[in-house]
Amino acid sequence: MYEIKPSWHQYYMETEPERRQQIWLSLAQRYPGEPVIGHMKRFFNLRHEKTGENGKLIDGFLWEIMNLPIVYDGRLLFVKGRQKQVRESLRRMGYYDDVEDEAVKTALYWEIRNTVRRYIECCQNPNYRKKMFGVVALDDDERKTQILKDCWKMSAGVAARAKMEEEMELFIKAVKDEYFTSDERAPRWFEEMSKEKA
Repeated sequence: MYEIKPSWHQYYMETEPERRQQIWLSLAQRYPGEPVIGHMKRFFNLRHEKTGENGKLIDGFLWEIMNLPIVYDGRLLFVKGRQKQVRESLRRMGYYDDVEDEAVKTALYWEIRNTVRRYIECCQNPNYRKKMFGVVALDDDERKTQILKDCWKMSAGVAARAKMEEEMELFIKAVKDEYFTSDERAPRWFEEMSKEKA
């Protein structure tokens, strides 16, 4: 499911937007008329539709996935309120566009994976989620635990709380599949988190 040509993996392994643009141009020339290639560009443009003051492309998808653990932790009393917030984030990521088209679903799946990959890379920064009011940085084990919690909350966790497991199936799979590449113990950790929070 969501298989792509081996030569396309370079595009999804790269997390810097400017470098990804160059890789896409090369792929577009090599595979003219390929539907997934066109949707790659479409999701890239949706993800980076804004530019910062420094001229760098802003990652809108990264912002949305970072918001989902906050929605999970939110004190909303009604499921519908949480569903509304989750759907707004997913909609801004193009999640509900042409959902029956396999090429669209494949490109979206891989773009979500790339977003999670970039998120995990950002989390490796020593300044990530400093504890004690930002004075002391998390150690490696604490950082890995926080990444696990965030990835679980943004996918299986928020889907369960919003009762959207079926609707978010593609999104959950993309987050899990990318998170599982971060550490050989990640699948076990994710499963344990799911049992703990059940």
